Amino acid sequence: MIPARPGMLFRVASISKIFTAAALCRLSESGRVRLDDPAEKWLPEGSLSRIKGHREITVRLLLNHRSGIDDYDERAILALQRAQPASPVEVGFAISQGLDKGPLYAPDGGYTYSNVNYLLLSLVIDSASGTSYERCMRDTIIDPLGLTNTYTPTDPSAAALPEPFMGCLCVENNEPADYSATYKMYDRGAGDIISTVQDLNAFHEALRECRIIDRTSLAQMEDFHSASTHGYGLGYMRRRDDASGVTLVGHEGAYPGSWTRLYYWVEADTYIAANVNGGPANVVAPIISYLQQELR
Repeated sequence: MIPARPGMLFRVASISKIFTAAALCRLSESGRVRLDDPAEKWLPEGSLSRIKGHREITVRLLLNHRSGIDDYDERAILALQRAQPASPVEVGFAISQGLDKGPLYAPDGGYTYSNVNYLLLSLVIDSASGTSYERCMRDTIIDPLGLTNTYTPTDPSAAALPEPFMGCLCVENNEPADYSATYKMYDRGAGDIISTVQDLNAFHEALRECRIIDRTSLAQMEDFHSASTHGYGLGYMRRRDDASGVTLVGHEGAYPGSWTRLYYWVEADTYIAANVNGGPANVVAPIISYLQQELR
């Protein structure tokens, strides 16, 4: 067993959505795309045609999970990927899984967290940026902020797992399972990024200090709609614990054998990034409890 160290890299899973949302806000600020554009304007022709009311689906509705598009079947995709490790499951396959289920409701008619929204947004970035999602991430966020330990799996610099890497370990059917090397091309824009706690906190601080996007864009990301136990904005979520008086804004990420949390603790003006593997765990609660004692 290798002890975890702060500098280890890991899959941040759905925290990738903050990066995707920030990149789209940057493109919006430069006039390359409007968040209220019909999404199909930027997608390959016919991409959404099987969805009733598809012309009403905007980039913004994809960003805040109010498009009505269903999610992919993650278990089925992971099983397929593990059965053919040398042949990455393509993003188009995962998108089709969600679209083939048909809409859950009319656009803007509710909230359903669906990774497929962000897979589609990676294609929007391809079109609106004039380059690629991967290149846009590197040019607008990763390199300008000096995030030397942050990658997308399809980035040429991350052709192999970077080291030291926090393994994605879990137990399935009473047997150990290792998802560390599972290729994540299918989760492009929704859960593909690899990073460290240091880089994630640096990114989050830069986001909130408006060194990536301006204050108007940050306000739009923080326009939190009610979503079950939390509020969801544009790739950004808020959790409030009235009992402890703690408000957290950021995102959560989960991948088999890897759980990540990235939050800004509003009342304490504190940034929190944490990753745990080997089993699901509430990694934030004990950190908050410890910090509450230390900050008194």
